[in-house]
Amino acid sequence: MIKFLVFIVTLLLFSCKEDGEKKRSQISSKDGTTIIHTDTASLSKFIDITTYKPTQVKFKLIFADTREKDDSSIAHEPSENSLQALLYFDSITFNKLRENYFYIDYTSPNYTKSDFNFTWLEKDIREELLKSDTNYYGHPDFFLGKNGKLWLLHNKILLVKITN
Repeated sequence: MIKFLVFIVTLLLFSCKEDGEKKRSQISSKDGTTIIHTDTASLSKFIDITTYKPTQVKFKLIFADTREKDDSSIAHEPSENSLQALLYFDSITFNKLRENYFYIDYTSPNYTKSDFNFTWLEKDIREELLKSDTNYYGHPDFFLGKNGKLWLLHNKILLVKITN
């Protein structure tokens, strides 16, 4: 009986483990750190996703320390970071977002598809980007935290944001 209870408790502990543990890979380099995440909570630290909450995300965050260093320097926060993100939305949320973007009066920023052709994107997403409307020039980021640029796909957004 005790063995059975131990087995059940062990089984419960492993079944309660978060299925999609924060999938993260980190690659350090001489001049900074690159992190790839699929965790919405982590992304919300860099852009505002409260109004238009994505159902799924994948993003690459690059921390680059561009400040001069001397031998006496200690560890400090990066002075610049770059965010590349793919955000998936349900059709209702995406349609609201798309509708709001097209009601804003702005001068076309003329972004190019190559600005959003991230090397880490899945093949099908890259193909969708390359096949997207040739008359579309992207959007500035008005709703997800500003200082970024967007490319709208089908129920998905590609985002690039650089901050100093």
